[in-house]
Amino acid sequence: MANLREQIVSYLKNNQTSSAINLANQFNVTIANIRYHLKFLLNNGFVEVINDVNLSPRGRPTQIYSLSRSEKSTGLNLLLRSSLEEISQIKNKRLLENRLRKLAIIIIGSIEPIHPSLTIRLGTSITRLNELGYKARWEAHSSSPNIILHNCPYSSLIDSFPILCQLDHFLLNELLGKSVEQTEKLTSFKDRHPICQFSVK
Repeated sequence: MANLREQIVSYLKNNQTSSAINLANQFNVTIANIRYHLKFLLNNGFVEVINDVNLSPRGRPTQIYSLSRSEKSTGLNLLLRSSLEEISQIKNKRLLENRLRKLAIIIIGSIEPIHPSLTIRLGTSITRLNELGYKARWEAHSSSPNIILHNCPYSSLIDSFPILCQLDHFLLNELLGKSVEQTEKLTSFKDRHPICQFSVK
């Protein structure tokens, strides 16, 4: 039903304002269904309540919705959040992991065949991660190399969608051809910016 949110946003773009009752009638769904999606849109900053109108002296005020001032005209942010919510609702662990692995492969794009040297694989992985905005580096340790990410491209979404950390996990697995374990998650050390860290197994 994520597509219904896009339809609500599109309707508000064209009609400026609407009530939940009007939207339910417009899309031929229940008022409870519309309110569920409006709650998501409100919580994520896509729409806002601009005023309450008393349609009946005995009834409670009817809330009037409009697009929020910060909503982008492209609607890409809505599409992203709706897609992530759909993925997050997958209960089957194996199915969820398969979906995230496929997404990781799409994000990585075309990469060179896995090189036998782990050092070279680490170097090429860091290069690709930095192309994706991670500000990544790697450090040698006696037990195993660590990959440090100084910038999480998804930091503003992590609280709502923790599965994005799993996505990073699969990105690294695919880039390195080896399994990794996350050892730090947006951890701050002294006055430094938060980092995420993965240990190569």
